[in-house]
Amino acid sequence: KEQISDLYDATGAENKSARSLISKIISYACYGSLEVSKCCLRYIQSELKDDKFNKRTSEYFKLIQTIVNLDDEYKDQRNDIVVTNLITHLNIRVDNPFSMDYFIRFIRKVSA
Repeated sequence: KEQISDLYDATGAENKSARSLISKIISYACYGSLEVSKCCLRYIQSELKDDKFNKRTSEYFKLIQTIVNLDDEYKDQRNDIVVTNLITHLNIRVDNPFSMDYFIRFIRKVSA
């Protein structure tokens, strides 16, 4: 968890190419491993809970999208984990329309 956070902290918010590369590195680690995927997704969920000012919400949803787009034997299981975890997260933060907006966009992409 700390390594992912450190990677994001080390790059400026305006450096989108570096942030995109971080997502790709993380998704590479998740490819073919449901356990690594679960760890990353749990980390993202905990970060979304703690992100009270939506500082990184968009980045985390982009990372989730990158992980979900992996085409391996765990793709369907990842989708189930993500949707369940995000619904749980949004039940906790139902007062936050920003997170809800990202969740709705995410569901549209996944179901397309």
